[in-house]
Amino acid sequence: MSRPITKGQFADLWLNEFAPKHLCCLCGNRGIIDTRGKVFSPAGIECGALVYCICPNGRSLKKQIFLSKEQRDE
Repeated sequence: MSRPITKGQFADLWLNEFAPKHLCCLCGNRGIIDTRGKVFSPAGIECGALVYCICPNGRSLKKQIFLSKEQRDE
């Protein structure tokens, strides 16, 4: 059984692995990763997606979108 990762550990992991120069190498600090039309399986099937990054910008965007959807649903 594993214990959950803390927010501090997650931030340290992201900084050490994906932001060597304090610039997210996954999304370029935009917060969104868009691989649509760029990633294909060996069989030629498109498998790209538009997703939020794990960086602080992406996590913030995802949270803001979630909160705005909640407010609309009320």
